[in-house]
Amino acid sequence: MRRNILGEKEAVSPVIAIILMVAITVVLAATLWIMLDADEEIRYELYGSMERGDWSRSQGYVRVDIGSMNPSSLSVEEVTVRLYDEYDEVKAILEGELENTTENDDTYTLRWARTDDTIDSTSRLYVEYGTRDDAYDFEGYEIVISADDYTGSLELVL
Repeated sequence: MRRNILGEKEAVSPVIAIILMVAITVVLAATLWIMLDADEEIRYELYGSMERGDWSRSQGYVRVDIGSMNPSSLSVEEVTVRLYDEYDEVKAILEGELENTTENDDTYTLRWARTDDTIDSTSRLYVEYGTRDDAYDFEGYEIVISADDYTGSLELVL
């Protein structure tokens, strides 16, 4: 008697084979998509401290000093500064420039000093109202500094 080494011919059902192939393809495509998309989503956190420096209500300005910052420096083009009043209304925006004047009912000026297109811990931000000799009180106003491609922000209530 001869024994059949291969035994009976058995195979996976064609329907099950197709389902397995589709499932494997979907899993591979999803894995590849996540790997490629993850590189674009990496964002670093901006954090640090700011302090209120010179303050002159009679001359209508306040100086804000950057105490510390991570990253240690940013290009001016990456940085956006917003001035909010006590009602969370944006009064002025400085975006990618060293100085900006917002002209509306009131005139606010945001101006970087001690910088050459790089914001770091030695930089100073001046917030002015009207001309430098106009009396103004910035009490309760808030400065928020954010940067492109970074999460988080530097915030200071005046």
